[in-house]
Amino acid sequence: LENGNFKGDKLIIRRSKPSVTMEIPLIDAALLILDKYLSDAQDRLFPQITIQDFNRNVKELGKLAGINAPVMGRKISRNSQEVKPLQKWELMSSLFARRTFINLGVNKGIGLEIMCELTGNLAGTIIHYYKARSLSKETEIQKLNIL
Repeated sequence: LENGNFKGDKLIIRRSKPSVTMEIPLIDAALLILDKYLSDAQDRLFPQITIQDFNRNVKELGKLAGINAPVMGRKISRNSQEVKPLQKWELMSSLFARRTFINLGVNKGIGLEIMCELTGNLAGTIIHYYKARSLSKETEIQKLNIL
């Protein structure tokens, strides 16, 4: 991200696939972070790292944060994959973060169309990420009560 990616309280991103320019309104917490780093930024706001390094860093943060609930997960190595009990931090990645963001947004009442736009996903792609909790389903279905 560079200084030119910000216009007021919005993040401007040009996506190549599909070819669109997205204007994403920023929440207060993001604006506080930007205030801290934007003034000192030279070319880039944050260092550019590979996705592998990013995922390694996310796992380390999860471990440090104590996100260690036991879960069944799939560990994939070069020649095999096995399902075994893992600590939740071991499964954390950029994809995990994206799915969590989508679930949190939808559970807070943000529509799937908006979440599609915010994450740069097409509507068909995002549907399988969304896992409504049974409580949310019960709440939503009650909207159909007209008596």
